[in-house]
Amino acid sequence: MPKKGPKAKRTQASQEASKGSQKQEAEEEDDWLGDASGDEAIGADSSEEGDDAEEIAGEEVDDEYAPSETAGSDAGGAIQPVDEGDDPSASARVRVLSRIAAGEQADLPALKQKIQDDIMLLGNWRKARELGDKRQRDEVFATLVSNCSLYFGYAEELAEYFLQMFSPDQALKFFEANEQQRPLTIRTNSLKARRTSLMQALSARKVQLDVVGDWTKVGLKIFESEVPIGATPEYLGGQYMVQSASSFIPVMALAPQQNETVLDMAAAPGGKTTYIGQLMRN
Repeated sequence: MPKKGPKAKRTQASQEASKGSQKQEAEEEDDWLGDASGDEAIGADSSEEGDDAEEIAGEEVDDEYAPSETAGSDAGGAIQPVDEGDDPSASARVRVLSRIAAGEQADLPALKQKIQDDIMLLGNWRKARELGDKRQRDEVFATLVSNCSLYFGYAEELAEYFLQMFSPDQALKFFEANEQQRPLTIRTNSLKARRTSLMQALSARKVQLDVVGDWTKVGLKIFESEVPIGATPEYLGGQYMVQSASSFIPVMALAPQQNETVLDMAAAPGGKTTYIGQLMRN
């Protein structure tokens, strides 16, 4: 019988180690399966795992709709409303949409009348008792805030802010003024044209316009025009610039003079900057 060399001995040792490893894995598998054997054991474990998964899923669903344990004692265990975030306009939109769905906004004239009636009551509270209105003053104010929010399209928080800032009658005038369409205004470039001559030139192009007011010598307001105001030869020639009348005021308050140095750090789109240059004859 041939004598085994070192290489043959190493091969035999590795084979024996492999058999030992396979035997150990088989024993561990028997321990994991327990006393049961074959497909029956595996099926039994699968059914148990399925039952556990169903119980866990049921608990998660129940927890999702259960009252929050961290809610305050005042909540009384009730389900808390959905958090709509930090944006107050989001909750206002939800309230307005819910009212629209309920058809509360259908009769706008009646809603406007309710607003006027509540303003009249708040202005003369004694008359509310004479008319038999049994609501408290806070209730009338809350109703007024809600109706103004719905009628004028404001968030309730903003409508309440204006109704507290002004008297109810003044707040109503403020709301109505914001609904009016503002006329387009332009500023005459006095370095290239006089306001009277510019008015005549634009009137010849069938533009209905008038001066903004006595407080400005360069402002004109446009009521109607059959030509684009931003494409007339006068505009392209630099005789006027489309600009809001309110933006005249900061420049007038600054009152820049010739040979001064002015640093405008908010020049966009540049209406006030060009007006500064105009007054400085720059």
